[in-house]
Amino acid sequence: QKGKVDTNQVYRYLDYGYLWEAYSLDSAGKWYKKAGDLSKQIGFPLGEIKYRTNYTYVLNLKGKHTESVKLNLECLKLARKHPELNYINKSLTNLAISYIHLGKYEDGIRYLQQAADGFQKDGFPQMLPGIYSKMGQAMAQAGLPERSLAYNLKGLALLRALPPDTILLIEALTGVYSNYKQMEL
Repeated sequence: QKGKVDTNQVYRYLDYGYLWEAYSLDSAGKWYKKAGDLSKQIGFPLGEIKYRTNYTYVLNLKGKHTESVKLNLECLKLARKHPELNYINKSLTNLAISYIHLGKYEDGIRYLQQAADGFQKDGFPQMLPGIYSKMGQAMAQAGLPERSLAYNLKGLALLRALPPDTILLIEALTGVYSNYKQMEL
């Protein structure tokens, strides 16, 4: 019974962190760290992964991208050690985003491509439009507007086959528009 209570406490800490994100990133980070510490103490790998996933979001918002990359690499290692938790592709995506924030676009694009391949292989095609949009954004930032446009159009085409998602649709259309504007100059 104690193990269940402890994992429930990890989830509570994660929830508290999430609730604090809108008000205080420092407070959110403290709750996430508590979740990570307890997860490690009780041997709860999913909690350790979720701590890193959530805490790196806070680090990225605070501009601490190098620290975020380090934790995302740890998260990816844990996810690969525990493939049954289905966090490998999410971890690849988070790592890619941290690299993109650092301006390391090639690394970011490479990890996004691995995530896209993984989501496709694992039967989650609904994740691909968002991944392709992020790839398009990274390629645009890297000064590759034609490649960016190709990925933004690819994501847009996939969106048509999925249930409506307004946010992804706006993201994809904005990417395509930005590509055309960038190529006009």
